[in-house]
Amino acid sequence: MSKLSKELQESLAKTQTPEFKKKIQEVNIRAESTNMVRPADPVGRVKFDICDALTKMKVENKLSNEEFASRLGITQAQGSLITHRKINKISLDFLVSAATKSGTQSQSIRSAVERLSLSFA
Repeated sequence: MSKLSKELQESLAKTQTPEFKKKIQEVNIRAESTNMVRPADPVGRVKFDICDALTKMKVENKLSNEEFASRLGITQAQGSLITHRKINKISLDFLVSAATKSGTQSQSIRSAVERLSLSFA
């Protein structure tokens, strides 16, 4: 076996370790979170933050699109709107309902809703 072939096999073996897979998952979560521009208006920010928290929950729990939709009590198309943060096509009521059904106790969802209520106080 050539030296290059051996180095490639060693590199490939490193990508199969649980530590490496966890790092990749963390990078993917950060990439999904930072690819989108957070809106300036208070309602848009809350909707964005809830979408972001639900998307993180989906990734962290390794849910398929079908499982994600089922957990939230929504359709897969609606789940896609959430994961792609299409906040102009989703109401705040819908997102709060989905977040409640998700069972997630995300601090980011609670703080997003608190910020919204403070901005209108």
